[in-house]
Amino acid sequence: AADGERLWKFQDIGSADPKGATVSASYRALAAGETVLVQRDRAFYAFPVA
Repeated sequence: AADGERLWKFQDIGSADPKGATVSASYRALAAGETVLVQRDRAFYAFPVA
């Protein structure tokens, strides 16, 4: 936002299982016009950024 307020963020949620697999998926972002598309593993998110 123009005033520096954070409008959204990504966060891994849930309790980590000590015996579970390590999360290694990274985030990929693509800006197109007034939208940012974010991919992590098989999940996609689109956010307005205008």
